Amino acid sequence: MKSRILLLSCILAIALGSCTVKLIANYDNNIASQVESALKMVDKFYLTMLETSKNEEKARAYTIFVQDYIGIEIELQSLLDKNRVRPLNKNSTAIAENTLKQFQKYKEQHKADNYVSDANIILNRMYMHDQLVLLQMGESFKPRE
Repeated sequence: MKSRILLLSCILAIALGSCTVKLIANYDNNIASQVESALKMVDKFYLTMLETSKNEEKARAYTIFVQDYIGIEIELQSLLDKNRVRPLNKNSTAIAENTLKQFQKYKEQHKADNYVSDANIILNRMYMHDQLVLLQMGESFKPRE
């Protein structure tokens, strides 16, 4: 009887020891690289806009920056789509979605005003930078296969 209990205990210990509960998606190097690329695009975009003289007539007009907005929005949408299809990736998906929505709001505000002040450029860049760094950190903390 004792040997049966010992045998069952060993089998149970082995069975439970081999079980793992997966709560988050695995690390994806392609997404990590894409986040880094998007971060550089956003920084370049806002730094370029900041260097554009605010004193020149229409120097910060929306139409001057529309292609950059489109390129960044495509990149952010791609990040969102890639995060959405990964199982167990709720937090990264939420960050990617919030980042895209906020960028779209900044774009629409620029389009409506046809101008962006230095202060708003700095704040927009900081927000976007922080969101993308959050996404980057989230990816880096995921388990690697």
